Amino acid sequence: MDDPHAHDWPYFCEENAWHRCAGPLGQLDGASVVFISNAARSVAVWQQKSSPDPGQAILWDYHVIFLARRDGLYLAWDPDSTLALPTPASHYLEASLPPLPAGLEAHAPRFRWLPAALYQRELKSDRRHMRSAGGEWLKPPPPGACIGEGSNLM
Repeated sequence: MDDPHAHDWPYFCEENAWHRCAGPLGQLDGASVVFISNAARSVAVWQQKSSPDPGQAILWDYHVIFLARRDGLYLAWDPDSTLALPTPASHYLEASLPPLPAGLEAHAPRFRWLPAALYQRELKSDRRHMRSAGGEWLKPPPPGACIGEGSNLM
């Protein structure tokens, strides 16, 4: 069961996860979102479509994925990933966030796990984090309205 109403828009992972929380996947056991970032706001994530080299990590300021349990197995939904959608969460973690090579310790991930219902109810994102200082879009925004008014994303 995947969510036919999911919005998988590149570079807007927080919105992709929010739409999954609001749809049928949000009703699955253990439905939640995981923020992946760190104090430096520079986390290395592998297996990402936007990486110029498929074998290399991309540095995100943060990344958000959706998790839920089906048939006793946690699955991860990351539409920015080159991995299957969904993929077993253990495989996602091993492939996307492997132990870092020497010299990259500053890009180690930290995690914040939120229940899907809380995230869906509370997220506000007016997409300001995706605009340059001059107001231009850094990446094309998803169609449709922003989520809520203002922003509590950061």
